[in-house]
Amino acid sequence: MSPLDPDQLSTWQFDLPPDLIASRPAARRDDSRLLVVDRGQGSIQHSHIRELPAFLDPGDLLVFNNTQVLPARLFGFRTATNGRWEGLFVEASAHGEWNILCDTRGRLQPGETITVVRAYDQPGHGAESVSTQSGSPLLLTHKNTDWLEPNAVFWSSEIEFEMLRGGSAWKQFASTKDLISHLRMGQRAEGNALRIQIHQRFVRPLIDGTLLLLAIPVLLTRNDRHVFMVAGSCLMLVSGFTGIVLGLAALGGAGSLLDPFSAIWLPLIVFLPWGWMRTTQAMET
Repeated sequence: MSPLDPDQLSTWQFDLPPDLIASRPAARRDDSRLLVVDRGQGSIQHSHIRELPAFLDPGDLLVFNNTQVLPARLFGFRTATNGRWEGLFVEASAHGEWNILCDTRGRLQPGETITVVRAYDQPGHGAESVSTQSGSPLLLTHKNTDWLEPNAVFWSSEIEFEMLRGGSAWKQFASTKDLISHLRMGQRAEGNALRIQIHQRFVRPLIDGTLLLLAIPVLLTRNDRHVFMVAGSCLMLVSGFTGIVLGLAALGGAGSLLDPFSAIWLPLIVFLPWGWMRTTQAMET
């Protein structure tokens, strides 16, 4: 294996999952995680800082690290292309030259210039993250979140991505469980529409059965049995029944004359017994 080149930026890049980054202190400081390395046994153990006294013996030396990170990051853009550029100061030579690790899209060309700007001129760089009163993250910025770019912010929300991307179309593809959960979140603006959608999923098989019961007498009681006449009668029946179902659903969604429950179940209450009675009579005659 070839030795790693410390002058290459790729040497210092590694995969760090965002959920493993401690972006804020623990609510209880003694709940902070502690990594215990036993050099004698060659083992690694995960613990908490409150358990530190159990790993210490009389005479042990405890060293506190109170060092602070130097403000060695530079921000700017490539003068010729306006491409984003970020640098990390490594050291200064005896001649006053700086050694800097650079990160930008593509490769820098000899003689190319970089325009360096102040760190607090970067959007989101100097702003503090915002949390709710309960401590839940609301708006994360680069200043308190290492995995964010200097000009990026992260908005934490309980609204699913599909709801933001698809408008109201997400309800057609969401599961019934998701619709019920969203309804319990208290979204009043969509409350009636969600209730209509949920009830429709439960009554759809019954609606189809009711339509079938309404169509059977048409097929059995026509004396001429002309195929076009029967098809026309069935088409009119389906159109009329569907119009009633959709019209009541619209009234229930508006919430002005009917509540969602009555709007969806009313066609079944009225037409299901009537269709059953008509079908029974048609089959007897």
